[in-house]
Amino acid sequence: MKSSRLIQKTPIPAKLALCIASALALSGLSGHVLAAGCSQSSSTQFFCDDTTIYYFGNPLNGGSRDYTTFDEVLINTSQNGITTPLQGWGVYLDSTGYKFKDLVINTTGSEADGIHSKNAGGRLEAENIKITTTGTSSDGINLGRELNSAYSVVEVSGNVSVDASDGMGLRANISRVNTSAKSSIIIHGDADVVTRGNGGCKFWLWYLRW
Repeated sequence: MKSSRLIQKTPIPAKLALCIASALALSGLSGHVLAAGCSQSSSTQFFCDDTTIYYFGNPLNGGSRDYTTFDEVLINTSQNGITTPLQGWGVYLDSTGYKFKDLVINTTGSEADGIHSKNAGGRLEAENIKITTTGTSSDGINLGRELNSAYSVVEVSGNVSVDASDGMGLRANISRVNTSAKSSIIIHGDADVVTRGNGGCKFWLWYLRW
């Protein structure tokens, strides 16, 4: 298993994936009705436009959170990150967990983290993750300190790339309310993290308790 490493490189302008307006293709999604804003944009890509993937907002509208039938899941959001209504983030973790091959997230709103968790925690597994955030105080991955459950985990078997214009790259907070809870970001490949704002840092571990 390779050790995680930070790659320093000259920042380049953040690139946002082009929003794709495409008709629903039924191949690979037989029996599923997709949530508004999500579609199968090709035979190998699942695309969500201004739609956060989360428990009640699961685009597959079923019990499955396994997206590994797609080579890539692409999520673009433009709203600010808030819980009511839940929007702005790319993926909001919950206790049921998620599985992806390549996960690509682009956000432009304020406090719109690519991957975000709060009290419910949960687990997300992916082969590779690429996140670009351009809004104010928007982190790449933010596992919140509100955690009530046993864990919040993001585990990546391959590589992680984060470009945060005004936020932190990878952020795992210790819980304020559950002393035995654990927040972990596990990367088995390389971590390529660029932060650009004054308040940004590449890796953040929060140990202080209230």
